[in-house]
Amino acid sequence: MERLGSAVDRFVAALDPVMTAYAVAVVGMIAIAASEFIGVGRFTAIVLCAACDGGVVEKQVGYIYAVNWSLAFVLLLPAALRFGLAALQEIGHRFRAMALARMFADAGFRVMDGSEVIAYWHRTVGRLAVFMVVIAAVVTAYIANDFMTVVAGMEAKGPPVRISLDDTALENDWSIAALLQAAPGETLPNATATFWFALIVYVLLAVSGSIYGFIFFSFAFGLTSIVNRLSRSDVRPLLLPDLGAEDLRGDSSGWAGCTAAPSSSPSCCTWSCT
Repeated sequence: MERLGSAVDRFVAALDPVMTAYAVAVVGMIAIAASEFIGVGRFTAIVLCAACDGGVVEKQVGYIYAVNWSLAFVLLLPAALRFGLAALQEIGHRFRAMALARMFADAGFRVMDGSEVIAYWHRTVGRLAVFMVVIAAVVTAYIANDFMTVVAGMEAKGPPVRISLDDTALENDWSIAALLQAAPGETLPNATATFWFALIVYVLLAVSGSIYGFIFFSFAFGLTSIVNRLSRSDVRPLLLPDLGAEDLRGDSSGWAGCTAAPSSSPSCCTWSCT
């Protein structure tokens, strides 16, 4: 577990949040360009509408106009990845820095070597990496079920697909544009190209969703879990100050002669200075 955590920790620390976000945004722009190329970027279909005159209405179902897809891949998801990855890196950076500065002590108030605490950190990261597999499985299963229902299920029925605007389970959108009734002046996109484009976009959503789910879990619960585990073990984050550092008055000898003694608090101590 420690070896796995060390590898994951090095991988996450090596990533550039800004460049990673740019890469995801570029993938989103490529998807928009591909949707235009195969004819689902902007497409108007005739769909059922019980409340409309004649029982039908023209509806824009293009990928570009579906901002929960196009805008999400180009702007929202890259931004979430940029700040989420930076926050996740900061947790690891601060924890390692505190360990190397010998700011942790055991239950007997023995200042611990940084390598001991970093090894504990790596074991914790290893557990989070295993949990990522669980998150990825749940996210992938949910998105696969949505794809099978919305896209593959409609593909099996064959054109023309007539879905009412009042339908709460299914939707007239770009992923099944080739199966809908085209509005006057519109040309139906190629069904095979539309299906494979939808499959690729759904796979990208599953991958990015798994990554964002892991980042959220690590940021929201990871640090809390680590501190909680430390407080219940022999390793306690007492946040011991660097006795060789300057105090608030700028006097480098301000900490000289200071020692830690146990107090009533399980996570702190009383400092006495002579």
